[in-house]
Amino acid sequence: MPLAEFQAQFPALCECLCHTKLKDRIGQSYLFAGDDVDLLARFATAWLQVCACKTPTAGGDACGTCQDCRQLAENNYSERYNLVPESKSRLIVVDKMREFEHQLTLSVGGSRIKFGVIAEADCLNEQAQNAFLKTLEEPPPRTILVLYSARHRQLLPTIRSRCQLLSLRTNRNQYPLAFAHGVFPIVAQLQPGAGAFAAIRAARQLAGVYAKLREEAEAQVETERDERWDIVTEGDTKLRKKLEDQQKARIEAEYLRRRNAVNDAIQTWFLQQSIRAAGIADEAIPHPEILAAVPAEFRAVPAYNPALAATTYVASLVRNLELNVPEELAVEACFLEITRKGR
Repeated sequence: MPLAEFQAQFPALCECLCHTKLKDRIGQSYLFAGDDVDLLARFATAWLQVCACKTPTAGGDACGTCQDCRQLAENNYSERYNLVPESKSRLIVVDKMREFEHQLTLSVGGSRIKFGVIAEADCLNEQAQNAFLKTLEEPPPRTILVLYSARHRQLLPTIRSRCQLLSLRTNRNQYPLAFAHGVFPIVAQLQPGAGAFAAIRAARQLAGVYAKLREEAEAQVETERDERWDIVTEGDTKLRKKLEDQQKARIEAEYLRRRNAVNDAIQTWFLQQSIRAAGIADEAIPHPEILAAVPAEFRAVPAYNPALAATTYVASLVRNLELNVPEELAVEACFLEITRKGR
């Protein structure tokens, strides 16, 4: 039962959506807003399963076991069309929007529902958003549109007003990638005065994390690859090259999304250290679980001025990476500043 996963966090919303299914009042366009993109993506798929399921539970949730439910869960439901950020800019441009809209006009057989899903919809540039307005207001028959975003106010009011807005805010970041890859013990080594050896060691360890994030991005995008394109591009080298380039762009965009999540966690570590340095007790800090994840030798309360300076250096690191400064250079420069002796 897909929505059951979210019942404890969002009981009222899940009950409302299940009731919508039972009463056959499913709308044509939804905007899921929250602060955790991964959660929004999982919830969007669960909602698609509810919409498509032909054997729902007595409460209205999807069964999770029928063909449509399984195909949506396994990402091979042929009538699901996705629009995602691509390339280093992570912008969704108008040409991609027009391709997406064309896919939505393709006819489907039988009684299957078509789904158009826009991931991180705040990445739509203004031209793409304006191009989407007519489709959003009048989708093709038997089509449900789902947008999700952690920054939904970046969308034009005309987009937001044409969707049913549903909030999935947790008001708390979880940083699963940072925990999974041991990022907090890495950056905890960056103590003021620790010196160049500690900085270079931590920089190399973070480079290893970035490499793993890229591998994960490649694997993720590969699982989402539509195998039907192998048939369409057979014998057409120009089209195949175009699709390969698109695949590379999607990998880069997914990698940058993951890297941004890790960098956000790094900023949180140093901001929290500055809070502790200002005199806030450990039991009152926003993320005590982060402090608990590092070795005891690195849990000492730092001096205020070096802690505050570190937040500035890390903010500069994030900006430099967004400007495509080489990762190794940007990270080493930042970490060397944080650990410089004599500070």
